[in-house]
Amino acid sequence: MPNVFAEKAQKFLPILDEIYAADSLTAILEQPGTEFVGTNKVKMPNILLDGAADYDRENGYARGSITVEYVEYVLAHDRGRKFRIDVIDNDEAAFNLYRDVMTEYVRTKEIPEIDATRFARMASAAGANTVSADFEESMDALKLWDDCEEYLLDTEVKMENMVLYASTAFYKAMKNSTKLSRRLDVANNNGNVNRGIKMLDGQTPIIVVPKGRFFDNIKLLTGKDGEEAGGFEPITGTSHAINFMCVPKPYCKAITKRNNKKVIMPEVNQEADAYDVMYRCHHDLIIPANKAKGIYVHKAAAAL
Repeated sequence: MPNVFAEKAQKFLPILDEIYAADSLTAILEQPGTEFVGTNKVKMPNILLDGAADYDRENGYARGSITVEYVEYVLAHDRGRKFRIDVIDNDEAAFNLYRDVMTEYVRTKEIPEIDATRFARMASAAGANTVSADFEESMDALKLWDDCEEYLLDTEVKMENMVLYASTAFYKAMKNSTKLSRRLDVANNNGNVNRGIKMLDGQTPIIVVPKGRFFDNIKLLTGKDGEEAGGFEPITGTSHAINFMCVPKPYCKAITKRNNKKVIMPEVNQEADAYDVMYRCHHDLIIPANKAKGIYVHKAAAAL
């Protein structure tokens, strides 16, 4: 008799990938074609080039060198859970319950954690490119953005490759800025008022981040020893809320790899009359050391 539950659980993986791509705020940083080496390693090219040299009319061009080194990175985060589905009518009915559980887990648990981990990683990489100042609604949000843009342009970062992640408070201040001009088209008025700001200066998209996942440092809970609930949390006295950050998409390489191949059926389960499904996710955000200058962070001065 075919194992309907196990087969459907495996085929459900692409659906979870689609949910992640649609709901994750940092999925935009994912880059296709990542070469995996085993379960938790990736291989990425590091290209080194010689600079320009004088042209010699007798000998022609000075020969330059190209060095391509493939660097292996071990993904920093290996997270997972075992889900137990009690026996009900049949494999198909059990899978329907499993599908609802996994969809809820990915949307409400996994995605916020992955996003929070990546924001903290980018904030850490920014280093000296960080402004520590408490933000208030009365502050000029567009002026703060102009300061950020000025810094990035001076470091020769292409603004068309940047993404602006904004806290809800910073986004609210931007929408209410008196520097923005507004016009109501009475002739074509359909009753809708749209105050959304999707992009700055025609090239930098804005992504609004809920405050619960926007910190410069977080703790991943182990799932044991008093941390059974799992997930993540900011660290009292250490974590700072982020007001906004601007990051370069080509330099921040987000990687996610999930797996739920392991399924224990009720008839062989020694612990319970239930389906046990092991779900595992490797993920990381890799930022080459020479690319961190393209990250700009504005965070609260006081820690939580």
